[in-house]
Amino acid sequence: LQEAGRAYAEAVSLANTAHDRSALALALLQHGQTQMGLAQYRDARLLTEQALELYRQLNDAEGVALAMLQLGGIEVRLGHYEAAAQYAQDSLEGVALNSQIAAVAFGLLGWARALQGHYAEGVPLLERAVDYMGNIGDVQRRALLLRRRHWAELARGRYESAIELASRARDDFRSVGDARGEAQMDLGIGQARLAQGLYDEALELLKRAQESLHRVGDTHLEAEAQWLLGRTHTEMGQYQTAEKL
Repeated sequence: LQEAGRAYAEAVSLANTAHDRSALALALLQHGQTQMGLAQYRDARLLTEQALELYRQLNDAEGVALAMLQLGGIEVRLGHYEAAAQYAQDSLEGVALNSQIAAVAFGLLGWARALQGHYAEGVPLLERAVDYMGNIGDVQRRALLLRRRHWAELARGRYESAIELASRARDDFRSVGDARGEAQMDLGIGQARLAQGLYDEALELLKRAQESLHRVGDTHLEAEAQWLLGRTHTEMGQYQTAEKL
């Protein structure tokens, strides 16, 4: 992620020098995505808003929708679920409902609703998006959506179902070489094993996830891994280690 951030910052500079607004919009959007992965949400929002404005000036409806969906993703990370849902709904304006962008929007809307505890509304939207991405062979986005389905099952105490979804997502992430996504699913499976009281297995998975997330530079998720490791050690009665974590 840090390497990607440096590369996209250079791309933004080059596009500015060349006065290529289309390339600049894309570079800003992707740079914003990288900053979001690094948990630099203020920078991510600023870059994505700049991309959105450029796409509007270029009358690029697809670019506008993608930028709005990325802003929705930032709002989800910040816990602003209603704002995220609104971005998802707004991005559907003028977009064919059987398109890839619409599937991404339904996935974001379903995720926001699931995070609000509205599983009856959110899970079918997530499933619809998973099926679409599977049909068109978009493995990366399918993996992301499977991760979100995993979380919805985990939140409802359906641990074996959550683990099955996480394993599928991990396989997808591994197949496209996404180290961050693969580590995130180790994190999810570890959390499920912790909830089941299988502490040794949970520790192994969570440690592996924490080490991978440190390597890729995802501070937010690394902190989550440390917190879950602390919870596991607490359950095992190892309080000093838990407190440090």
